Amino acid sequence: MRCTILRTTVSLLLLLAALSAGCQRPDDWLRLDGRSELRIAIPTGPLHLDPHLDAEEISNIFYHHLFDPLVFLDENLTVRPWLARSWSNPNPRTWLFNLRTEAVFQNGQPVTAADVAYSLERIRQLEQSPKQTLLSSVRSVRVVSRGTVEITTHEPYAPLLGKLSQIMIVPADHYRSRSLDETKRNPSGSGPYRLAARRGDREYLLEAVPNHWHFRRLFRRVRVRVEPDDTTRAELLAQGRVDLISAPAPGQIPTLRADGRFTAPVSPGLRLVYLGLTFRERLADGRPNPFREVAVRRAVSMALDRTRLTTGPLEHMGEPAVQVVSRSVFGYTPEAAHPGHDPELARVLLRQTWRPRGGAIELRYPRAKYFRVREVADECARQLASVGIGTTPVGVDKLSYLQPEETSRSDMFLASWIPLTGDASDIFEACFHSRGRDPNFGWYNIVGYSNPELDGMITASTRTADRQQRLELLQRILIRAQADNIWIPLYFQKDSYAHRRELIWRPRLDRYVLAFEVEVRP
Repeated sequence: MRCTILRTTVSLLLLLAALSAGCQRPDDWLRLDGRSELRIAIPTGPLHLDPHLDAEEISNIFYHHLFDPLVFLDENLTVRPWLARSWSNPNPRTWLFNLRTEAVFQNGQPVTAADVAYSLERIRQLEQSPKQTLLSSVRSVRVVSRGTVEITTHEPYAPLLGKLSQIMIVPADHYRSRSLDETKRNPSGSGPYRLAARRGDREYLLEAVPNHWHFRRLFRRVRVRVEPDDTTRAELLAQGRVDLISAPAPGQIPTLRADGRFTAPVSPGLRLVYLGLTFRERLADGRPNPFREVAVRRAVSMALDRTRLTTGPLEHMGEPAVQVVSRSVFGYTPEAAHPGHDPELARVLLRQTWRPRGGAIELRYPRAKYFRVREVADECARQLASVGIGTTPVGVDKLSYLQPEETSRSDMFLASWIPLTGDASDIFEACFHSRGRDPNFGWYNIVGYSNPELDGMITASTRTADRQQRLELLQRILIRAQADNIWIPLYFQKDSYAHRRELIWRPRLDRYVLAFEVEVRP
């Protein structure tokens, strides 16, 4: 009897110790080949790990592992409750968010309305934050109670939830007391994973948070390897050294599909790759800028054969773009005119308007950032040369590409944009609105376009709550932007992946590869 009581007491003590330590039972972890580690290979790594100082795609992937937003967009960009279990609109300009009581940061502290308010205000006050534009509609943020936060907008603003899905909530005490240099290197959030180790900029080890407030089944570790070469990534998968890769070489996709060990999905993408032409009065070398003429920009657009770009350099991994947003984006309209491919008419227009002086214009592009971007730049240069526009492709390091000092000397460049919220306002507010008049608009207007009439239309779109009215206004903006050729849309990059057949995973429209969405077949 005494032994039985002793064994029972010991068992209870062990159970309590496990619970108090937040331990997770070994059989609760997802496992592949007996290991609870998911290995992923991607083309590039994050710029840094402060979620308020960057909006770049790969960085955002890491942010979603380490932090949580108030609301989450699923693989189809549908809004789902996340840190906020519910929300309501007492009036068209006021949003009340009720937080989950079970949500905690990785340091064990509960997520409170004060942390939410701090996170939003931190972004609004950080001059270098590219995410400020996501909060341009916000007038004030107020803590109502420990679990309720109030967000007031200047005007009724329908797409607020989509914007908030990209805003990560951080623990106020931790971030308030640390320098930006430290927060870039040492993240702290409420996400399902924490940063356990890193090897320079080539490998990151993420460790699951035991008994996470939201997830019950995770891989214990996620090892993310940065491998710029698309062929090498596919070889790593074939050799069994990684389990999931993004952007394998197109020529290897049939081979991977034929191999019974792998699945290699290809999906339509939201990423637009476009040709940017500066609107400055003079080019970087002091010459008068011919691209200020709408006829010249139209001629440039007609000189470029999108089909050739997607079937040649991209090997069918792109869809020709006739406007700056795809059909999946709210604001798309088939009414936006596109000049098409017409090199003969382009030559006619250029004979009337193009007065080149000096040498070739540099066509700048980011090395190792977009799929086959160097080959695309070379093909664009050949096509432009055929109508009399001389260009020289120049590769630029991706970490400095189109930063302020880089923009000032970029007369012609390849760039891309992903409307992560699935709303065309992502582009209009950040990229097409004039820069400088309002810090919340035009922060990424790197071509220098300015049109007060279009500014007014964009501002009006942020103050319209009615969905149909917003759609019509966004479509009018798109038609006007297309007529002015603010950007020269080239193609929407298709998204390709490959992974072990034992894994269950579906590609997302926003291209995010999220380990917590990966499952293992029973």
